[in-house]
Amino acid sequence: MGKTTGQSSTGAVGVVDVTKRFGEFTAVDNISLDIRDGEFFSMLGPSGCGKTTTLRMIAGFEQPTDGEILIHGQPVAGIPAYKRPVNTVFQNYALFPHMTVAQNVAFGLEMKKTPKPEIERRVGEVLELVRLPHLRDRRPKQLSGGQQQRIALARALVNKPEVLLLDEPLGALDLKLRKAMQLELKQIQAEVGITFIYVTHDQEEALTMSDRIAVMDAGLVQQVGEPREIYEHPQNRFVADFIGETNFVTGRVAELGQFAAVDLGGLVVLGNADGRDLSTGDEVTLAVRPEKINLYPTGEVDVMKAGVDVDEIEQLFGGQIPDKKIDMREWLATEQNNVVIDGRVQEAIYIGTDTRYRVALANDASIFVRVQNFGSRYDQFFDIGSSVYIHWAAENAQVLTE
Repeated sequence: MGKTTGQSSTGAVGVVDVTKRFGEFTAVDNISLDIRDGEFFSMLGPSGCGKTTTLRMIAGFEQPTDGEILIHGQPVAGIPAYKRPVNTVFQNYALFPHMTVAQNVAFGLEMKKTPKPEIERRVGEVLELVRLPHLRDRRPKQLSGGQQQRIALARALVNKPEVLLLDEPLGALDLKLRKAMQLELKQIQAEVGITFIYVTHDQEEALTMSDRIAVMDAGLVQQVGEPREIYEHPQNRFVADFIGETNFVTGRVAELGQFAAVDLGGLVVLGNADGRDLSTGDEVTLAVRPEKINLYPTGEVDVMKAGVDVDEIEQLFGGQIPDKKIDMREWLATEQNNVVIDGRVQEAIYIGTDTRYRVALANDASIFVRVQNFGSRYDQFFDIGSSVYIHWAAENAQVLTE
């Protein structure tokens, strides 16, 4: 996507044309972000992409080489971390082992010389918020990993920061607990109503928790958007590949209209150009998610085993399901902007909720398809070597130029 152009920010946090260099290495390369009040905003990307460095600059642990950081419209250059209206939750929690839960949570307030009655009240409120008031007298070693994570969160929230920064705080938890804590964190954020800025390399975690996501790579912001937008309409190949599983097939634009016709080497299919500036002959990549593709048997098929909707069949045949076979290609072609191509099953793996197929195309390329196992009478399992029709709606195939 390249470098972003910044503008002044009046949201919760503004990152305006920020670059961070360590010697000759550029960790963050002229990025801009406008993070809104009260949103759960995630920075997502692989190790070394610049997301943690960006978080540390917002926190005040690092200073930008160029550009500026704003918090509620106010520049914070030169303001040390402990004086910024933000708090940070780290992956290792950093709880004091010799203190009780309540003492850990109260520590920041005591450093500010907050009156004891107010400390007691605010510690009680925040322990209720994280649903652990009954553990106030325990020490960290007596807590589970998930409980320690919630106490670290309580300690950060008790100071009533304007923005809470979270640097992969669930990374040390096992998978099941991590998934549970994702929902806990999102619920707590909704209850307190403050801005959460969350760093993660886990794309499922970001999709689950975030109002918006900034996908980063090589120090650049590749795309910013809501989870559905990021997943359904990736702006480039990196985003499409990093978020979920995607088939990529290269080709050239053969024709432009409502959808782009892409020649994949003698095989022309339709895809969603999504407002991109394209010309006939341009080299492009077609990206199609495996779950957006359907498989159907070839030739004539009994309508009750065709894997198509009975209501649609009744409508097509005047309200009565015929006791005859239908031609699947003819049936699939009844809808406009459908892509129907021939394929042959090379691999079929049953994995419980769905079956994963690898299907060879006529141009020697192959694609992966995930077919959900509904357990209905329309289920169709295709053996290796089976001839199939590969079908997708044109809007579900994204035409990418980078």
